[in-house]
Amino acid sequence: MQSFGDVMDKCGFMDLNFVDFPFTWHKHYLDFTVWERLDRSLATNEWFLMFLGTKVHHLDVTTSDHKALWISMEGMDCSFQKPFRFEQMWMTDQGCSETIEVVWNART
Repeated sequence: MQSFGDVMDKCGFMDLNFVDFPFTWHKHYLDFTVWERLDRSLATNEWFLMFLGTKVHHLDVTTSDHKALWISMEGMDCSFQKPFRFEQMWMTDQGCSETIEVVWNART
């Protein structure tokens, strides 16, 4: 763990910390469970100052012993959306035209 800390210092990384549940990993034994915070989110101080409202959440996952990390970044403009473009080749997929028809009829 000391080596990890040394790399963080050398690269100028800081831990973004977290909100909610403090642990990201667990191991069940017969008589007890071990909980640890193994997974972390790191950033440089410059990045952190650009996104001061950033929050890291530890999400429950049923398919792993690690919790997923969700990083919500305040101050980042995510309003741009790429316009939808229909691809003619999708029509070669069996069932595509039925799906399109169902969705189209549901909107009218």
